[in-house]
Amino acid sequence: MERGRLWQLFCAATAWVLLHLGGIYALWWCVVWRAGLAAWACAGILLMLSWAGTEVGYRLVWTDECCNPPRWLKNILAVGGAVAVHPYVGDATDDVLRWQRRWFIPIALSGFVLPFVVLGWQGLFAAGFVRFLMHRYGLPAMTTVIRVALDRVGRRLGVSIPYPDVARTVARTVRAVAVLGRRIVPTTA
Repeated sequence: MERGRLWQLFCAATAWVLLHLGGIYALWWCVVWRAGLAAWACAGILLMLSWAGTEVGYRLVWTDECCNPPRWLKNILAVGGAVAVHPYVGDATDDVLRWQRRWFIPIALSGFVLPFVVLGWQGLFAAGFVRFLMHRYGLPAMTTVIRVALDRVGRRLGVSIPYPDVARTVARTVRAVAVLGRRIVPTTA
Protein backbone atom coordinates (compact mmCIF):
# COMPACT_ATOMS: atom_id res chain seq x y z
CA MET A 1 0.00 0.00 0.00
CA GLU A 2 1.36 3.43 -0.90
CA ARG A 3 2.35 5.99 1.75
CA GLY A 4 -0.30 8.53 0.73
CA ARG A 5 -3.08 5.99 1.14
CA LEU A 6 -1.73 4.86 4.53
CA TRP A 7 -1.65 8.49 5.68
CA GLN A 8 -5.28 8.96 4.59
CA LEU A 9 -6.35 5.84 6.49
CA PHE A 10 -4.45 6.97 9.60
CA CYS A 11 -6.04 10.44 9.48
CA ALA A 12 -9.53 8.96 8.95
CA ALA A 13 -9.12 6.51 11.85
CA THR A 14 -7.79 9.26 14.13
CA ALA A 15 -10.69 11.56 13.22
CA TRP A 16 -13.19 8.75 13.87
CA VAL A 17 -11.74 8.08 17.33
CA LEU A 18 -11.57 11.78 18.24
CA LEU A 19 -15.14 12.45 17.09
CA HIS A 20 -16.48 9.60 19.20
CA LEU A 21 -14.40 10.45 22.27
CA GLY A 22 -15.45 14.08 21.88
CA GLY A 23 -19.06 12.97 21.59
CA ILE A 24 -18.92 10.90 24.77
CA TYR A 25 -17.32 13.79 26.67
CA ALA A 26 -19.85 16.21 25.17
CA LEU A 27 -22.76 14.08 26.38
CA TRP A 28 -21.32 14.18 29.91
CA TRP A 29 -20.65 17.93 29.64
CA CYS A 30 -24.17 18.71 28.40
CA VAL A 31 -25.72 16.77 31.29
CA VAL A 32 -23.47 18.22 34.01
CA TRP A 33 -23.39 21.82 32.80
CA ARG A 34 -26.87 21.79 31.26
CA ALA A 35 -26.46 23.14 27.77
CA GLY A 36 -28.93 25.92 26.97
CA LEU A 37 -31.92 25.97 24.69
CA ALA A 38 -30.03 27.88 21.99
CA ALA A 39 -27.41 25.12 21.80
CA TRP A 40 -30.05 22.41 21.46
CA ALA A 41 -31.95 24.44 18.85
CA CYS A 42 -28.73 24.82 16.87
CA ALA A 43 -28.14 21.07 17.25
CA GLY A 44 -31.64 20.36 15.94
CA ILE A 45 -31.18 22.61 12.91
CA LEU A 46 -27.80 21.06 12.07
CA LEU A 47 -29.22 17.58 12.64
CA MET A 48 -32.03 18.26 10.14
CA LEU A 49 -29.51 19.69 7.66
CA SER A 50 -27.21 16.69 7.98
CA TRP A 51 -30.14 14.27 7.73
CA ALA A 52 -31.37 16.01 4.58
CA GLY A 53 -27.87 15.89 3.12
CA THR A 54 -27.39 12.18 3.67
CA GLU A 55 -30.91 10.82 3.25
CA VAL A 56 -32.36 13.12 0.61
CA GLY A 57 -29.20 14.28 -1.14
CA TYR A 58 -27.02 11.19 -1.16
CA ARG A 59 -29.79 8.62 -1.35
CA LEU A 60 -32.51 10.18 -3.51
CA VAL A 61 -30.70 12.77 -5.62
CA TRP A 62 -27.30 11.25 -6.35
CA THR A 63 -27.58 7.50 -5.71
CA ASP A 64 -31.10 6.64 -6.89
CA GLU A 65 -31.24 9.64 -9.26
CA CYS A 66 -35.00 9.73 -8.75
CA CYS A 67 -35.23 13.49 -8.66
CA ASN A 68 -33.49 16.53 -10.07
CA PRO A 69 -33.83 19.44 -7.64
CA PRO A 70 -32.66 22.96 -8.47
CA ARG A 71 -28.94 23.67 -8.15
CA TRP A 72 -29.35 25.79 -4.99
CA LEU A 73 -31.05 22.86 -3.24
CA LYS A 74 -28.31 20.47 -4.42
CA ASN A 75 -25.75 22.84 -2.88
CA ILE A 76 -27.61 22.83 0.45
CA LEU A 77 -27.86 19.03 0.39
CA ALA A 78 -24.14 18.69 -0.39
CA VAL A 79 -23.28 20.99 2.53
CA GLY A 80 -25.62 18.98 4.76
CA GLY A 81 -23.89 15.74 3.81
CA ALA A 82 -20.49 17.21 4.60
CA VAL A 83 -21.71 18.72 7.90
CA ALA A 84 -22.77 15.17 8.83
CA VAL A 85 -19.08 14.22 8.45
CA HIS A 86 -20.23 11.68 5.88
CA PRO A 87 -18.56 11.96 2.46
CA TYR A 88 -20.39 10.75 -0.63
CA VAL A 89 -18.63 7.55 -1.69
CA GLY A 90 -20.19 7.09 -5.13
CA ASP A 91 -19.06 8.50 -8.44
CA ALA A 92 -18.82 12.27 -8.22
CA THR A 93 -20.20 12.92 -11.70
CA ASP A 94 -22.21 15.95 -10.58
CA ASP A 95 -20.25 19.20 -10.35
CA VAL A 96 -21.86 19.89 -6.94
CA LEU A 97 -20.40 16.62 -5.60
CA ARG A 98 -17.00 17.44 -7.07
CA TRP A 99 -17.18 20.79 -5.28
CA GLN A 100 -18.17 19.05 -2.04
CA ARG A 101 -15.32 16.55 -2.34
CA ARG A 102 -12.83 19.39 -2.87
CA TRP A 103 -14.04 21.40 0.15
CA PHE A 104 -15.19 18.49 2.36
CA ILE A 105 -12.89 19.06 5.36
CA PRO A 106 -13.60 22.81 5.76
CA ILE A 107 -17.36 22.22 5.36
CA ALA A 108 -17.32 19.31 7.83
CA LEU A 109 -15.35 21.37 10.36
CA SER A 110 -17.81 24.24 9.99
CA GLY A 111 -20.43 22.03 11.65
CA PHE A 112 -18.29 22.23 14.79
CA VAL A 113 -16.56 25.62 14.48
CA LEU A 114 -19.61 27.79 13.69
CA PRO A 115 -21.66 26.61 16.70
CA PHE A 116 -18.57 27.22 18.88
CA VAL A 117 -18.10 30.74 17.49
CA VAL A 118 -21.78 31.61 17.99
CA LEU A 119 -22.58 29.80 21.26
CA GLY A 120 -19.24 28.96 22.89
CA TRP A 121 -18.53 25.61 24.49
CA GLN A 122 -22.17 24.56 24.72
CA GLY A 123 -22.49 25.15 20.98
CA LEU A 124 -19.42 23.02 20.27
CA PHE A 125 -20.55 20.21 22.54
CA ALA A 126 -24.32 20.15 21.93
CA ALA A 127 -24.53 21.31 18.31
CA GLY A 128 -21.21 19.80 17.29
CA PHE A 129 -20.37 16.52 18.98
CA VAL A 130 -23.74 15.43 20.39
CA ARG A 131 -25.40 16.27 17.05
CA PHE A 132 -22.75 14.13 15.32
CA LEU A 133 -23.56 11.16 17.58
CA MET A 134 -27.31 11.68 17.15
CA HIS A 135 -26.94 11.64 13.37
CA ARG A 136 -24.59 8.68 13.33
CA TYR A 137 -26.48 6.46 15.80
CA GLY A 138 -29.78 8.12 16.75
CA LEU A 139 -31.45 8.29 13.34
CA PRO A 140 -30.91 4.60 12.48
CA ALA A 141 -32.12 3.66 15.96
CA MET A 142 -35.21 5.84 15.50
CA THR A 143 -36.00 4.01 12.25
CA THR A 144 -35.76 0.68 14.06
CA VAL A 145 -38.00 1.92 16.88
CA ILE A 146 -40.64 3.03 14.36
CA ARG A 147 -40.48 -0.34 12.62
CA VAL A 148 -40.89 -2.25 15.90
CA ALA A 149 -43.69 0.06 17.09
CA LEU A 150 -45.63 -0.42 13.87
CA ASP A 151 -45.23 -4.18 14.19
CA ARG A 152 -46.45 -4.21 17.82
CA VAL A 153 -49.42 -1.94 17.11
CA GLY A 154 -50.34 -4.17 14.20
CA ARG A 155 -50.17 -7.29 16.37
CA ARG A 156 -52.41 -5.75 19.06
CA LEU A 157 -54.97 -4.68 16.48
CA GLY A 158 -54.75 -8.04 14.75
CA VAL A 159 -53.69 -6.51 11.44
CA SER A 160 -50.48 -6.45 9.53
CA ILE A 161 -49.00 -3.00 9.01
CA PRO A 162 -46.48 -3.46 6.24
CA TYR A 163 -43.47 -1.34 7.13
CA PRO A 164 -42.20 -1.14 3.55
CA ASP A 165 -45.46 0.57 2.53
CA VAL A 166 -45.09 3.11 5.34
CA ALA A 167 -41.43 3.66 4.46
CA ARG A 168 -42.31 4.05 0.79
CA THR A 169 -44.98 6.64 1.65
CA VAL A 170 -42.51 8.62 3.77
CA ALA A 171 -39.89 8.36 1.02
CA ARG A 172 -42.38 9.62 -1.58
CA THR A 173 -43.28 12.57 0.64
CA VAL A 174 -39.62 13.46 1.17
CA ARG A 175 -38.99 13.04 -2.55
CA ALA A 176 -41.89 15.35 -3.39
CA VAL A 177 -40.50 18.03 -1.08
CA ALA A 178 -36.97 17.52 -2.45
CA VAL A 179 -37.85 18.05 -6.09
CA LEU A 180 -39.94 21.19 -5.51
CA GLY A 181 -42.19 20.57 -8.46
CA ARG A 182 -39.56 19.11 -10.78
CA ARG A 183 -40.22 15.95 -12.77
CA ILE A 184 -39.51 12.70 -10.91
CA VAL A 185 -37.80 9.96 -12.86
CA PRO A 186 -39.92 6.79 -12.51
CA THR A 187 -38.37 4.10 -10.32
CA THR A 188 -39.10 0.39 -10.14
CA ALA A 189 -40.09 0.45 -6.45
